Amino acid sequence: MAALLLASGCQSDFELVIAPSDLAGSGDGFDDLSAVACAPNGVACQDSATCCSGRCNASVCAEQIVCGAEGDTCAKPNDCCSFLCGESATGALVCKSPSGCASDGQPCDRAGACCSLFCDATSASCAPGLCLAVGAPCAKPIECCGSACMGAKCAPSGSCAADGDPCAGAGDCCSSVCVPAAMNKLRCGALSGCRVVGETCDRPADCCDGSCKTGPMGSSCQKTPGCLVAGEICTGDASCCSNVCRATPEGAMRCQNSGGCSPIGERCASASNCCSQNCASGPDGIARCGGPGCKQTGDSCAKNNDCCSAVQTCRTGVTPGLRCLDPTTTACRSNGQACAAPDQCCSQRCLPDSAGVLSCQPACVPIGVPCAAASDCCDGFCAGPPGRMVCSPPLHSDGGVAVCLGAGDGCDPAGSRCCAGTVCASIAGGGTYCVVSIQ
Repeated sequence: MAALLLASGCQSDFELVIAPSDLAGSGDGFDDLSAVACAPNGVACQDSATCCSGRCNASVCAEQIVCGAEGDTCAKPNDCCSFLCGESATGALVCKSPSGCASDGQPCDRAGACCSLFCDATSASCAPGLCLAVGAPCAKPIECCGSACMGAKCAPSGSCAADGDPCAGAGDCCSSVCVPAAMNKLRCGALSGCRVVGETCDRPADCCDGSCKTGPMGSSCQKTPGCLVAGEICTGDASCCSNVCRATPEGAMRCQNSGGCSPIGERCASASNCCSQNCASGPDGIARCGGPGCKQTGDSCAKNNDCCSAVQTCRTGVTPGLRCLDPTTTACRSNGQACAAPDQCCSQRCLPDSAGVLSCQPACVPIGVPCAAASDCCDGFCAGPPGRMVCSPPLHSDGGVAVCLGAGDGCDPAGSRCCAGTVCASIAGGGTYCVVSIQ
């Protein structure tokens, strides 16, 4: 059994009282805790054992840094505050922002890699500013929004306008977002998450579809055959592998995951991700859910005859999009039982574990825990490589990422953003704090 970091001696002002219901479904293993005692950050201490953070610095309980910020080196997701560890512009493994772009000061080799849409050519790092638009004089591709400098002028990078290039309407932009920029001129805006078809890229992992190809005008995300995968720009439900096309906060229509297993055509990491239990790489080297013939439980469909089971129907359930589902009169499954779609669970939550295996779970999951769709997360959103996504902290409005809360920091139990290895809990003296757990 896991336990909270215990203090030596009684400190009633900061006694920690946790009801079992407060931790139900937390996944941290706290199932039969009684009261423990610890002091939050900023309170006087004699040793680290008395602090919720497990760190006493200069006789004051201090934040315990248990995760890496954007740009810090990493080996696995839990090394990062964002729970996202991926390749940087230099190819090194670093903590990434779920925004899909790099903050000021981070290394870059193209304007589209930066949240500011400006990559300083001298320092090769993101900085305040704006890339050069099509037709502007240029000396290097890195100066241009579309990373294409031809004949000493920025050139179009493809059939749609790159992030940062001028636009007259959303239809001009690869991102389908046209927003006012400097001097009230309209420019194509960048989307959060993976890069869509037509946007500039460095490597396949940048692209929603997993295909980044280099041409005369630089590298850009390319469309691969089949339905549109999660994250791509869409025009309607039927164009998406998931049968779910919805507007994002930026105003673009993008394909979205609907929760539970992934349908045929969607990208995957293992067979357990797929409704068909078939994940295979094609000639392009991109792994997708496959399977000939009829559709299994949870898979996308267009009509009842698409479903393998004669008793199943093609309908919309507790999640959006047409799927092959059992009759509504079918008995629901208890927590811990295997599932393919949320509709099968009494809790209406079918969530993956670290290996991608799905089972019914009692509640939404906190930041840092595996997820299949945004609705699986109590807070933030579901981000990361297909088939290995985790609930990641919510984004600030300026495009930066709100990192997880360190041990000893105040927290909101309704939407806990405590870093891995800590839990949000109430203290009798008032307030709730991220408390270190020990296994």
